[in-house]
Amino acid sequence: MIDRQDFCRHGYAEATAFRNGFSLGTLSYRETHIGTAVNGGRETLIGVKLDDFQPKGIWSKNSIVEIALATKSEQDANPDTPTACKAIDAINPFGGSVSQWKSKSEIGWSIVSDSAFGIGDEKLVDCHWQVEHRAFVASPLYNGGWSGKMARPAQDIRFDSASYIPQREGAVSSRAVPYLEYSRTDPRVKGVAEHIYSAFTDPSSTLPVKTDGTPKVIPGNMSGNPPSLITRLYPGANPIAQQAYDDNRAVVRSVCATIQSNPGEECDEFPFASTWEGAAMNDQKNFSVRYVNATENGNAGTDLASWYGSSRILHNDKFGVDIIP
Repeated sequence: MIDRQDFCRHGYAEATAFRNGFSLGTLSYRETHIGTAVNGGRETLIGVKLDDFQPKGIWSKNSIVEIALATKSEQDANPDTPTACKAIDAINPFGGSVSQWKSKSEIGWSIVSDSAFGIGDEKLVDCHWQVEHRAFVASPLYNGGWSGKMARPAQDIRFDSASYIPQREGAVSSRAVPYLEYSRTDPRVKGVAEHIYSAFTDPSSTLPVKTDGTPKVIPGNMSGNPPSLITRLYPGANPIAQQAYDDNRAVVRSVCATIQSNPGEECDEFPFASTWEGAAMNDQKNFSVRYVNATENGNAGTDLASWYGSSRILHNDKFGVDIIP
């Protein structure tokens, strides 16, 4: 796994030929899977490459390897006939001899999703995909059939049609945990990055001060041990979300009004008002406010909004924040 848009993994598969309970040899090979989720369409591109073939015993360059891309979804009415997401474009299954596979670069598919099968306002479809393969000795000295099917654990794609994301349709690798980065040495957002860094590493030094005697713990630290996540709150989702967002902003304004500021500064808060962990969402004061340079604060807000769109962070999606040097 690389990130929400890109996926890569590789490993080795091995088929064995048996006669009367004894092995007559093995065929091992490396399989590489590459995926790219499209931001702008309900589609994910999957590529598979087989190489490094090692035939032993009765297996040879004439042995056949067949692969297929299988999909299924909880949104399918009948799991045996997947329709909510399906593989298209390539021959499925695709087979060839070891010699033919060595001359091929990659086999590719598109996994697509029809929004008609999606649930909720975002038309969500959770799709599971898996590359299955089997091998055939293809030798007159052996009359055995295909090997059993081999496959790595399934991977997941989430398709959506969210009206509040700039690219209205898209897909993500839903097992990847998304996180936003700010740099303490980036002059565009330096003040905000320093503020969040303090919230993570020295929360007791931040405002407001807790008076109940318990430690101040501010969530959202992707690099924490263990990592801590926060949850996007899109105010346009429903009246409850709008009220929660407004309450977050109101609490921040009331706390900031008690803090001295300098010209050219704005009050920054963390966790963000656009999260369910914002200032009004708990009564333990596990949040922080600080006055920072207004331009840097605006840049950080713009980056957050842009990242929500590019990473397809939907209402109620969890994510982390990582502060880098």
